[in-house]
Amino acid sequence: MGKFIKKFDSLIIEMLNKKIKCSFLDIFFKNFTNICGPVFLTIMTALLILISTTRNMGLQLGSMLIINGIVVHIIKIIRKRPRPYWVDEFINTLGIDLNDYSFPSGHTNAAFTIFFVLKSIFPQYLYIFLIFAVLMAISRVYLGVHYPTDTVAGAFVAWILYLILYEKIRIFIGG
Repeated sequence: MGKFIKKFDSLIIEMLNKKIKCSFLDIFFKNFTNICGPVFLTIMTALLILISTTRNMGLQLGSMLIINGIVVHIIKIIRKRPRPYWVDEFINTLGIDLNDYSFPSGHTNAAFTIFFVLKSIFPQYLYIFLIFAVLMAISRVYLGVHYPTDTVAGAFVAWILYLILYEKIRIFIGG
């Protein structure tokens, strides 16, 4: 199983990072990936909390993002998986240089956390939120900073924590 996963990871990262590279996707994914970075998420969550009509949504989303961030960070420390570009010098990260570990993807985890929380509040926009989350996962592999299995794990952690905690947080906060 381990060899299959390594082969799968290598094949997908080879395709996304080396074979389909183009300037439009380079610009798009390098900018898009910042949406789930800590600065943007902090500002977005703070704004939602400050606006009275979205306060509960901001508190729910912020709580889930904080819990997910802590869990992802702990897994990264335990697992210590090197990033793809640390292993393969020919992977082009477009200048992105990160110093933490690869598994699981924090950006993908945040995107899927947003997906799960917002689809619960706005089910009519389910597909828009899902497309956003999937594009975030693709961006992380395209940029060479994660293996595909890192992004799958990030989404999985978001899903598990959503199933375990979201309803409790929603009731506690109100909404």
